[in-house]
Amino acid sequence: MLRFACLLLVLALLAAPALAVQRDADTAALWALPELRSGPVASVSDGATLVLADGTGVRLAGVEPVLAAPGGATRWEDAARILLESLVAGHDVSLRGAAAAPDRYGRVTAQLVRDDGLWFEGALLEAGAVRVEPPALVLAGPMLAREARARLQHLGVWQSPLYAVRRPDELGRDSGSFVIVETRVESAELRSGIVWLELGGRAAARLDRPARHLFEAAGLDPLHLAGQTLRLRGWIRWQGRPVLDLAYPEAVETIGLP
Repeated sequence: MLRFACLLLVLALLAAPALAVQRDADTAALWALPELRSGPVASVSDGATLVLADGTGVRLAGVEPVLAAPGGATRWEDAARILLESLVAGHDVSLRGAAAAPDRYGRVTAQLVRDDGLWFEGALLEAGAVRVEPPALVLAGPMLAREARARLQHLGVWQSPLYAVRRPDELGRDSGSFVIVETRVESAELRSGIVWLELGGRAAARLDRPARHLFEAAGLDPLHLAGQTLRLRGWIRWQGRPVLDLAYPEAVETIGLP
């Protein structure tokens, strides 16, 4: 099964329109990001994490690595790691992004570009090996578009019900998981500084104060989301019912009219 999953991911990459990033409007923001460092890769930990030869740990920006499925099944997790290993083999990589403190594991979070121009996040999304996990900042549009193409073609993890887009009434089984849900927002209300979005099926989404400030800075008023049909993504917590944490503006996609 693992060999089959790996083959599917590789075939998805080969079928992609272009592996090397073209310097066009779609990815202009990528090339505008400053280079933080570059060098060869020593090892790959999972489908979104690697270590450079100089010991620098790197977390690919804006993507969620596939984790082992319940019951210990690692089909897609291992396939994503093997695919990333194949992409970095024999190449130097360039880390691009805003200079920031390492994460709690000491890793640098950055967009990754191969020495021949391959954009790793874009390629992995095209293959269905990872999903977009905000923040994706200036590259949210191109990344979400690549994820959507893979999802429509049922590539990679999009073949598995474990990673399928959820309905609100399905979120009760997803506590502690990163999910994508499509829903019409029934209502939006500000209570004690927290914005609550009622999603139906007893599920809700919440924005705390820091998230509200990010939404406001992006020109998006979460209270105006009521009545809209959206695709939302984030982590589910159980608060007597499933609650989706919306931490960044790019966690919200408008997908249609109510």
